[in-house]
Amino acid sequence: MAFARIKAFENAIDKIVLSHPIFEYEAFESARMILTFQELGKYQLVTHWEGAVDILIPMLFKNCTAKKDNLSVQMVSDTLEMFDSYRGLRELFYYSYNFPESTEWTFSSPTQIKITYKDNTIPLQLWYDQNKWFVKSHTIFKDYKEDDVIFKKVLNIEKEFKESQALNDVYAACLKEAELKLANYTNYLTDEVSFHSYTMKQFREVYLDMTARSLVARHFTKKYLEKKDMRREVYVRLPRSDLIKALVKELNADAPTIEAILNDMTYDKEKALFGLSFSSFPILFDSDHQEYNLFPQAFAISNYFSEIRRLWAKQDSEKYNSIITPVLDSTFSLRVQGSFTKSGFLNAKLKVKVSDYLSGLPDIDLLVVTIEPTGYPDPMYVILICELKNPMSEDSAKAFVASAGKKGHLTKAKTQLQRLQKLPGLDLRSMLQRTFPKLHFGIGAYLLNYLVITPHNIGMLTNMKELRVYDHEMIDSALKVAKGDIAVFFDLLNRERWLKSAEDCYSTTIVKKVIGDFSIELPEFHFKRMMAFGY
Repeated sequence: MAFARIKAFENAIDKIVLSHPIFEYEAFESARMILTFQELGKYQLVTHWEGAVDILIPMLFKNCTAKKDNLSVQMVSDTLEMFDSYRGLRELFYYSYNFPESTEWTFSSPTQIKITYKDNTIPLQLWYDQNKWFVKSHTIFKDYKEDDVIFKKVLNIEKEFKESQALNDVYAACLKEAELKLANYTNYLTDEVSFHSYTMKQFREVYLDMTARSLVARHFTKKYLEKKDMRREVYVRLPRSDLIKALVKELNADAPTIEAILNDMTYDKEKALFGLSFSSFPILFDSDHQEYNLFPQAFAISNYFSEIRRLWAKQDSEKYNSIITPVLDSTFSLRVQGSFTKSGFLNAKLKVKVSDYLSGLPDIDLLVVTIEPTGYPDPMYVILICELKNPMSEDSAKAFVASAGKKGHLTKAKTQLQRLQKLPGLDLRSMLQRTFPKLHFGIGAYLLNYLVITPHNIGMLTNMKELRVYDHEMIDSALKVAKGDIAVFFDLLNRERWLKSAEDCYSTTIVKKVIGDFSIELPEFHFKRMMAFGY
């Protein structure tokens, strides 16, 4: 009964949304005005519309049937607010259908609904992602002092698009910032990878140049906003032919390669129909005028290394699994192994075969062994059996379901580790001796630990208490702080202590939203402060 009532509510909400007057206006101009509004919000640190844009822009391209123009600012604002609520509801539907125990629905009347989280790990995962982003950004740029210097130079440049030595100096400075950004983005794709007609190295060169250009444009937009001098929009119009020529000259590349890369970096109706969100590709391609619309603030904080993977996987999943997946798995595994070896844990080996000792058991993705002195004649061997999982990163609701569902990577990891726990003690010792022949696994105590390591927070904090799940950045940070001390390493990863420390960093409140005739109370996540690793 509850499921049927929720489904009926969803159908009613969908009808209201699809009948919104925004769909009576021309799609591209509506999208451009909405993105302009969001871009302005980013300069004022108003970021809560990102979810609304992700669901609204594709719907505009799919559903606009009329050609009305003169969309009002008030309608843009009201539309963003409504679709922000709708995006929140879509997340809650996703949780509720797949994990009924994660939410609670109360229908006090046919048009009054209250939804709350029963699973408090949902806002916790949202906090962890934002906290990691803020802490990492703060760490990367703590010694970076060039921003104000660049802006002062921009204040003295009268013409933004006329080549000059001053403008070249600003670009060169922004290129250094872009290099710093891209070097610290999570990326498991090697330079040699080629999915289409270009290599990842060529893609990175275009990405670097476009990031530098967006940073330059961001400084000019800031100048125009501060002076209230809007001689251009907050986005930048880049004629297609001019941009291709500029990149060919700047990067010493051929035009077809540049065109192919730009096609995979830009958003258009085709990508909307393909089911991709705009935040994955914050350059809008206007086919009618053959120009790119660059939204500099949105572009500057985007990580295309993740989004290009999503595009490739959708374009050809079979090719992706045969070409890209093995590279990602190999690169990820080597980096996790490197985190241990660089921190003094020299006995770390990938792909350890276990079936020789007990048939039917899976390989151990990463086996780490260290020896702890106990004060007795016999040593203690601390053994880490690690499952490495590298699924595609999704947004919060899909990540939760994809990770902890029946076919999720965490469910699979749990099954694999449970099977490995059946390995008898004598076979374990024999396997260790063969894997690490320089160590002497004689008499001594064995302390086994089972870990799951992922590249991102993909269901990391779900209520699967029997699993110890961490992302690579947390493992790497803990190893660096621990400096080879396994006891300190495990203390830093102590789940209960870590979660307790995060309690004051975020909150969830109930807010009332109105969509059509429906009055809906739903949970809203609030980030309060960041917490450095090691608390």
